[in-house]
Amino acid sequence: MWYWDEAAATRYAKIRDSVANPLNGVIMGLYLALGECGMLSYLSYLGERLIECHRVLKTTGSLYLHCDPTASHYLKLLLDSIFDQQRFVNEVIWYYKNASRGKRRLARSHDTIFWYSKTDNYHFDYRSILVPFESGMTKWRYTKGGQKGGVMPKGKTPDDVITLPSLNAMSKERTGYPTQKPRALLEQIIKASSKPNDVVLDPFCGCGTSIMAAQNLGRQWIGIDISAFAVDLVKSQLEKEYGGVVKTQGIPQDLQSARMLAESDRFAFESWAVMKIDQGFAPNTKQVGDGGIDGRGTLADKPENHDSKLAIAQIKSGNNLPKNDIRAFMETFNSHKAALGVFTVLNNSVITQGHRADFASVGNDLVFSGGSSYKRLQFWSIEDYFNDKHARIPPMVDPYRGERLNQMALV
Repeated sequence: MWYWDEAAATRYAKIRDSVANPLNGVIMGLYLALGECGMLSYLSYLGERLIECHRVLKTTGSLYLHCDPTASHYLKLLLDSIFDQQRFVNEVIWYYKNASRGKRRLARSHDTIFWYSKTDNYHFDYRSILVPFESGMTKWRYTKGGQKGGVMPKGKTPDDVITLPSLNAMSKERTGYPTQKPRALLEQIIKASSKPNDVVLDPFCGCGTSIMAAQNLGRQWIGIDISAFAVDLVKSQLEKEYGGVVKTQGIPQDLQSARMLAESDRFAFESWAVMKIDQGFAPNTKQVGDGGIDGRGTLADKPENHDSKLAIAQIKSGNNLPKNDIRAFMETFNSHKAALGVFTVLNNSVITQGHRADFASVGNDLVFSGGSSYKRLQFWSIEDYFNDKHARIPPMVDPYRGERLNQMALV
């Protein structure tokens, strides 16, 4: 997703001309080595944010940066420039045993986590993350050997390789977010480098694994993400697991703020809107060239009068609704042999009687499931969502776990 554009060029020029900027030398050097490319765009973008992370970090705090092998060697240069080489604490290797086997190269089965501190006075509670001794020698020393009668340690400080499987498709933690990490990985980091009630900041929180781990361990937390889909996902996860209402900023809370999101970031609006239709729908991560499908899901039960369980959704946020959009969705619906389709708009006012007539030929063809009938094609709106009016959809399957959702058919 990273490419060299006007914003990247402006960012580079700004760093190049700021002689006191800790990134000045390293970014200029990388410019000579890499040229104007997506990697340099990414590194300059992340570098600006790492500077701010260093600024707000307490003197006792630590920064952990997770990355994959495509950029890790460049990112360490940025961290050395911002934090100083002396502030490098560990290169932690997360080794996941369940990696697929390679046939053209060795299987890629680890990621890298760089650990830096702001000062030498960083907090590290090794007692909270002790691991069992790997041999019986220690036990022998304290029961029969030279330290007989002494208090045997509860375990040893772990080394810099964390062996932990990545999340499989059936994991209860799974949210469907592409870069999701196991919560146990984040819990080990948070326990080691913070105390109860300390603040954990994740400025790229994604699906919120770090936030969930911090909450579970009694830490305060701040999560930030540019994606409305990500923030909404974190909010729903927290409310589901811990109860209560989680306040957010930047996520639509009314029709006006939904319209603002649609105008500023159409793809983010589409992902957010798909999840509002029903929790059984997942947004199409492809976005461009999606074949007219912005979201899809699976009905929990095969309809009594249809061979497919596929449900699809299309999202439109404009102030008018061309008939060609309706007909294109109908063609997509028919070509995929879907059982149910939901065409979602921002305001009900854009739906005309002509639009409804276009849907009538298929929409009046009902799908029967669980003793109830449902229109195969239906309109729904974000205006309806804020008025607490739901699309009428049969029970669906969790799109990330494959389990039947415990929701009633919404009317």
